[in-house]
Amino acid sequence: MRVFVLKKYPRYSLVLLLAIFACEGQTSAQNEPSAAEGTAANSAGKAILIQPVTLDIPVEAPQKKADPNAPKYADISITSTLEGGFVRAVGRELGPALAQIAKRALVWWVNPRTDLRKNDKIEIVYSVHEAKEPTIHAIWFVSQKLKTTKTAVWYKAEKNEFHRWFQPDGSELALRLKNAPIRRYEQITSLLKDGRGHKGMDFKSPVGSKIYAPFNAKVVRRNWSTRRNGLCLDLQRADGVRIYLLHLDKILPNIRVGTRVKTGQHIAFSGNTGRSTAPHLHYQIEKTQRGRVLDPLKMHKTSRFRLQGDEVKRMRLRLSRLKSLRSEPVR
Repeated sequence: MRVFVLKKYPRYSLVLLLAIFACEGQTSAQNEPSAAEGTAANSAGKAILIQPVTLDIPVEAPQKKADPNAPKYADISITSTLEGGFVRAVGRELGPALAQIAKRALVWWVNPRTDLRKNDKIEIVYSVHEAKEPTIHAIWFVSQKLKTTKTAVWYKAEKNEFHRWFQPDGSELALRLKNAPIRRYEQITSLLKDGRGHKGMDFKSPVGSKIYAPFNAKVVRRNWSTRRNGLCLDLQRADGVRIYLLHLDKILPNIRVGTRVKTGQHIAFSGNTGRSTAPHLHYQIEKTQRGRVLDPLKMHKTSRFRLQGDEVKRMRLRLSRLKSLRSEPVR
């Protein structure tokens, strides 16, 4: 028996091969020689001519797998708590994390603990990443208290190392501290008014970012309560105000108890030590030791970075593209 492989139609080879077997079986039955003729007939057997057959069998195109990191849309209504609204919108597994990330934007508009109202609405476009926290690319907040809609987009400016929240007019959403203890940071992840009961301002930053003295002060403690605070410094101004810098990676060797430091002096490097779940600097100011906690936003002069020229147009274009995804809500 001869086996023919159709190079031009490889996907039909199996069907054609079955047809050959059937045809050859019928021919053998019709032309079976007698016992006396067997040898001669076998040696003189004729080849079976196979005509090419075209089979019209539809071939399905391979299904494209959905990208798990593709941006998704969620529509959140506030009926009681912020986290509860997110859980109802996207589920219990993802809701709490997205609520915390959204709060990092909301806190610059309202106090999430006291200013949210029933029927406030939040819309987000977000992505989920394996082994990383989710990203919210854009947020729209309809506030009953403010009587308006606030909007921000997660955008990387040319002059910035990291993405930051920007408003449609080109202004950065978060305020920047003059003489801040850290200059290289991704975002501010906690403020006093965010409802977490946190006593400081947290800056998410890569390990090894430089830490500076925010005021003229004297080092009064170094590395106390290291299990909780990690590597840490306690500075005191002349008026008694205390400054705590926690979760450090390294402290410069010349920064000892009794050392006097000047505003803007490099004194340490940021880290992820002690009771810390991710690299960051905890910056805390108190009136006296274990006294009234002061808000760094009121203790420092502040400013807002602004995009310039064509970069405002690029930011708005990104916001517009993200806005177009709001037609397919995730439930």
